[in-house]
Amino acid sequence: MNKHDATKRLDSWLLAICFVAMLPSIFVWFTWDLDGVLSPAAYAIRHFSYPITIGELCVVIFAMHKKFSIFAAFAKLGPVPRILTVIWSIFAFLPVAFVAENMSVTATTTLQYAVHGVFLAALIHLAKLSAVANRETALKIFTFGAVIYVGLLIAFAMIIPDKEAFPWGLRLPSGTNVRQIGYYVAIIAIAPISLFLFSRKMKPTLFFVVIFLIAFISWTGSRGALVGLFCGPALAALTLWRSPTKVRTGLLMLSFVFGLAASIPLPTPGPEFGLVRMASSLSQDEIGSGRSFVWESTLTEIKKSPWVGHGSGSFKKNMNSIYGFDFNQPHQLVLQYIYDWGLLGGGAAGLLLLFLFFSCLGISRVSNDAAAYAAVSALCTIAVISMIDGAFYYPLSIVLAVALAATGSVKILGKSGKESSEMSSNPTI
Repeated sequence: MNKHDATKRLDSWLLAICFVAMLPSIFVWFTWDLDGVLSPAAYAIRHFSYPITIGELCVVIFAMHKKFSIFAAFAKLGPVPRILTVIWSIFAFLPVAFVAENMSVTATTTLQYAVHGVFLAALIHLAKLSAVANRETALKIFTFGAVIYVGLLIAFAMIIPDKEAFPWGLRLPSGTNVRQIGYYVAIIAIAPISLFLFSRKMKPTLFFVVIFLIAFISWTGSRGALVGLFCGPALAALTLWRSPTKVRTGLLMLSFVFGLAASIPLPTPGPEFGLVRMASSLSQDEIGSGRSFVWESTLTEIKKSPWVGHGSGSFKKNMNSIYGFDFNQPHQLVLQYIYDWGLLGGGAAGLLLLFLFFSCLGISRVSNDAAAYAAVSALCTIAVISMIDGAFYYPLSIVLAVALAATGSVKILGKSGKESSEMSSNPTI
C-alpha cells in the first residue's frame, strides 16, 4: 500500500477529534511559564485563548479540504436558525463600531464566538463523512486527552521551584484562574462518564479515570464544576428518557465519592483550593463569592443599553471602572449574553443554543449509545456550570462541549456496512 492510499484510508473525523482532544494539552504547553509572571502577553494568551482559536481554525481549514463550505452550511440551516444567526450577527458586530476604547477586544471576542459556530459546522461536516462506526472511539480519544491534560497540570504543580511565592489562584497553565481549569476538566470528563454508563463493554479502567478527574476537580475547589458534572449527566439521562443499569449508576456514584475522598489528603497550595474551601464557603454570608453584587451590577448596566448591549469582551474594563471589581464576565450565561449583545442579540444567541440542544436530543434518541448520551450530557453540563460561572465565555470549554456534542452526528453503521440509522438532515443545527 502506497502512502497516498494509506492517507485516504484515514478517517477525517478521528483525525480532527485527536487534534481537538489534545487542544487542552497544547494550551498548557503555550502557557507553561514556571516563574508565574503575569506579563501582558502571557495574560492575553490565557484570557483570549489564542491557541484554542487557532486550533479551531485549523479544523475548519482541514474540513474545507474535505469540501466543507461555510455558505453551504448556512444554507442548510432551517429558516428560523438562519434568521436568528443574522440577528445575532447584527447585534454582536454592531457594538464594535461604538466602543472606541475596547474596539480591538470587542472585535476579537466577537470573532471568536463566530469561529465557534463555524467550528461546530465543520466538525459535523467531518462527522457525516465518517465511513466507520467510530463513535465510541471518539470518546476514548477524548478520555485519553483528559488524562494527558490533567497529568500535565499535576506535573506543572509539582515542579514549581518556589511554591510559597507562586500566585496559585491566578496562575496555572490554560486558565486565568484555577476555577476555569476545574470546569474544563468537568466538561471533558463527560467522555469517560458516558463510556462508563453506556458503552457496550464496561472497562474497569474508566472507573479509575473518573476518580482521577473528580479528585483533580475537587482539588481546584471549583464548586461550579462539581455541580455541573453531577447535574449535567443526570439531566441528560432524564431528557433522553434513558437510564443506565443500576450497577453502572451505583459504580459511577461510588467513583464520585472516591474522587472527593481522594482529594482531601492532597496538599493544597492555598485556602482557595480543595473541598475544605467549598465546605467553608457554605458558612459565609456571601456563599456566591461576590456573585450577587456582580449580578446586581450587571442588571444595572443592562438597563442602560438593553437593546444593543455593550459589546463582547467589554465587561471587565467597563465594570472595573464603574464598580471596581475585576471579573472577566458576569458569571451567569443569561446576563452575559444580554450584557454583551442586548435583548435581541442575546436572545437570538440563547435560542440558537436551544436549537442545538434539541437537535442533539433528537439525534441522540435515535442513536441511543454512549456517544449520543455524551452529546446531550456535555451541553447540559456546560449549561449548568454557566448558570454560576463563565463556561460559555472561555473558548476552551465551548470547544470541548461543541466537540462532544458533534459526536452525535457520526453515522451509525450496521454489520453489513450500510447505515442502520439516518442522522439529522440538518448538519449545522
